[in-house]
Amino acid sequence: MSTADTNTTDLLDRAMANEAMNFIKLVQKLENDELFAFARMLADLKIPNGLHDTSVSDVIHAARNMSALDDVQHMIYSFPEGS
Repeated sequence: MSTADTNTTDLLDRAMANEAMNFIKLVQKLENDELFAFARMLADLKIPNGLHDTSVSDVIHAARNMSALDDVQHMIYSFPEGS
């Protein structure tokens, strides 16, 4: 691999790391309805082949659990008083 190829690869690696950090910061800022909307979007994803038992599948499962709990919460709060 030439020096130019190595420099390009290093730049791309740094750019990807920076974008990943930006993504994490944006996700951390999500609150309330935005957070649940994002979780629902993730919950609808299929786990790609080869990514079972990985952090990706863990995130998708957590999003599914979060969405399911949100659904139940709405059902609980809709019961009339005294039921």
